[in-house]
Amino acid sequence: MSIKRILLPVSHSVDMTQTADFAFVLAAHHKAQVQGISPRHDRSMGDWMDNWGLSENEIEALEEQEKQKLKQVQQLAQDTFEAHAARYKKVTAKFTGTSEVPGTSLLDYTLFSDLAVLGSINQPAGRYWQFLLDQMLSQSSKPLLLTPPRPADKDLGNRIVIAWNQSLEASHAISAAMPLIEAAKQVVVVTVGSDSGAHTLRQLEEYLLLHAKAVDIEMHDPGRKKTGQFLIDKTAETAGSILIMGAYSHRRWREQVFGGVTRHVLNNTDVPVLMMH
Repeated sequence: MSIKRILLPVSHSVDMTQTADFAFVLAAHHKAQVQGISPRHDRSMGDWMDNWGLSENEIEALEEQEKQKLKQVQQLAQDTFEAHAARYKKVTAKFTGTSEVPGTSLLDYTLFSDLAVLGSINQPAGRYWQFLLDQMLSQSSKPLLLTPPRPADKDLGNRIVIAWNQSLEASHAISAAMPLIEAAKQVVVVTVGSDSGAHTLRQLEEYLLLHAKAVDIEMHDPGRKKTGQFLIDKTAETAGSILIMGAYSHRRWREQVFGGVTRHVLNNTDVPVLMMH
């Protein structure tokens, strides 16, 4: 298993230098391509209703204006991406404007990538990343790497911390992160107040050792800390570490609200986190 394409949403309107660094540093380690993409914001029903009663010529003029505006946004995004790519000359980079294929979305492009890199929501550009995260976390077919508001460590991925609670989401996250697990120098499985028994943990360790160079199992009582914060702090103990965890959620009618541990990590992380729902 390997990582060969990393998807990076690009906007000229936010400072995404640090997020781009994570994507390119990871790509350099795995000899992967970074595909920059400018997310297309499809028009809402309200936008179309605003055109109600306009003549055909007026509608055509508005559509042409929208087309030119989108073209300009795409060009600015491409310029932004190419400026980041220029700092990593040994990494293969490709930019795609979603307007090239009308009707496509960012989720469509995740079908043809190995993971997507997003900024975390606890940074100045958090509203932009929140918009993308709301679309992707529960619907993406590929894992998301959420990056903290700081520079990427040069040894990114040397240590992997797996948050394990014997759930399907955690199992999915491990499978999605296998290229990172195989490349890491150390893998640490952390259970926090979990019901996982010794037999289950031995099975997990045995399985991971088929892929990983070294595996440690740690069982912890978080004490007064929230579980999410404990996982963040545990990951932050060693530079270059990545936290692997499932995105746990509670389903409601026509709505999905992510669970407490997931939400805490999303709102507070200062370490890179790979999530898979």
